[in-house]
Amino acid sequence: MRRLWLAFPLLALWRVHFPRAFTELRLRRRDCYAGALLFSQQASAEEGSDLSQFIRFVEQDQIGWQIKLPKDWITIRKEAAPKGSEGGAKSLLFSGGPTQKSEIKVLRASVGSSKSNTLDFFLSKAPTMTKEEAAEALSKSYEKKPSTFRFKLLKSKVVDRSSGRILRYGFSVARCEGAQAEIEGQRACVKPGTEDKLEAIARHWEVATTVTSTDGHEPYALWIVECSVPSESWKEEAPQIKEIVDSFGVGTKAQLDELT
Repeated sequence: MRRLWLAFPLLALWRVHFPRAFTELRLRRRDCYAGALLFSQQASAEEGSDLSQFIRFVEQDQIGWQIKLPKDWITIRKEAAPKGSEGGAKSLLFSGGPTQKSEIKVLRASVGSSKSNTLDFFLSKAPTMTKEEAAEALSKSYEKKPSTFRFKLLKSKVVDRSSGRILRYGFSVARCEGAQAEIEGQRACVKPGTEDKLEAIARHWEVATTVTSTDGHEPYALWIVECSVPSESWKEEAPQIKEIVDSFGVGTKAQLDELT
């Protein structure tokens, strides 16, 4: 059950900015946690790389996606993206590390002709939002979730590729699984109805977000890849987690070939 709460803040973001996509995504994501565990198909990667599990779905002249994962990660779901505006909102990948409780999700939501300042950040050559403001807007639902005990937004950067603009950012979240109360002038996580303190569960997140279009026009699709790991493991896992997220690509076959 602990894994399920991780998806809710992102759903809240879609509910606000893209309400039509929200209902469909909520129904589709349930399948990610109901199926039996399957090992993903492995493919060769660059010599010396630990990311030897290469996943790619792309057809000629269609928008596809790809990512590289460690060979020992277990994948519950991996699917091709719907074509054009088909499929509404969909979870395309859910995978996790076997020992460090690392998790990664790839999510795609068709937003049709919906526009917002956040969407404009990815589509406009001169967006009104800065990268920091866009990262803050996209992560706001994590910060405002009632169970969030601590939240810290970390550095963000923009990566421009032939397929479009990608926003990379990170944040840390500590979640209280009990109740939050004021004890001796300080906020504390406690067992409901008591003053017995509980330890907040802290995780670090690395995220990449982009938007694709059809020849520069609607319908638009929002893509998010998010990888999380327990905060106590972050220092050790950081290089690999960042490499995984950076390996994520969206685009045509020719555009994805540029990344491999």
